[in-house]
Amino acid sequence: MEFVVFGLFACSLLLCVAFNQSILLALVFGYMLFFMYGLKKGHAVHEMLRFSWQGIRQIKGMLFIFILIGMMTGIWRAAGTIPMIIDVATGFLVPAIFIIVVFLLNCLVSVLTGTAFGTVATIGVICMTIGNVMGENPLFVAGAILSGIYFGDRCSPMSTSALLVCELTHMKLFEHIRQMIKTAAIPFALTSAIYIVLGFIHTPEAKTTHVTAIFADSFVLNGYTLIPAALIFVLLLLKIKIKQTMLISILSGIIICVVVQKCRSLILQQHFGAAISQIIYN
Repeated sequence: MEFVVFGLFACSLLLCVAFNQSILLALVFGYMLFFMYGLKKGHAVHEMLRFSWQGIRQIKGMLFIFILIGMMTGIWRAAGTIPMIIDVATGFLVPAIFIIVVFLLNCLVSVLTGTAFGTVATIGVICMTIGNVMGENPLFVAGAILSGIYFGDRCSPMSTSALLVCELTHMKLFEHIRQMIKTAAIPFALTSAIYIVLGFIHTPEAKTTHVTAIFADSFVLNGYTLIPAALIFVLLLLKIKIKQTMLISILSGIIICVVVQKCRSLILQQHFGAAISQIIYN
């Protein structure tokens, strides 16, 4: 019976993805499914509701962090933080060390943002585009991108998966991150060595994509836009709690969005998407 229940829930997730529907629909269906299964196992309605509330209480802090991560990612885009990071990062994409730099850049951005999907949709897309222009093997570039985004997502203090593990196991975040980095050290070193060797085996042509000009049409790019990201590093080194750190970064991003970018967030978000599209198709 358990297999059938989990199977139905898994099918609902797949259907939402296949038909481009919100994953929340599958989660609501899953809750109802497991609720009814609990009733069938002999638990009363009030017991199931109590179990549900206990689960919510256990991860309520995590739910607030999810909201903060969504806010921070959007504000970083609107404030020009992510465009500025991409602009600086693409300057290191030189042919001789292209693959290893792609890997390291995706690691860095993923650690900063805590999201694998967000990283691949920004710096990952740009790296792939530049790799295609240079004539680099797309399998090598894609492998470096995927390796980088999941390394950063695994070891980032902003990672929702890391935060969820800490919330459920009552483990301190920095202790968890330390353990993740410790176990990732050897794979990281081996992967870096492989990408360095691949760079010597095949050096692409010295071509580049003019990312600066594209982003400069929509954003003011200067050192101020990096403040929200820099605050994350500084405050985490000072061992400030993650919620306070993210709130401070969000507030600084809002100020930069208003003072430096001088434009509303929604318009800047649209400009960011347009700039990424221009990089892909140019």
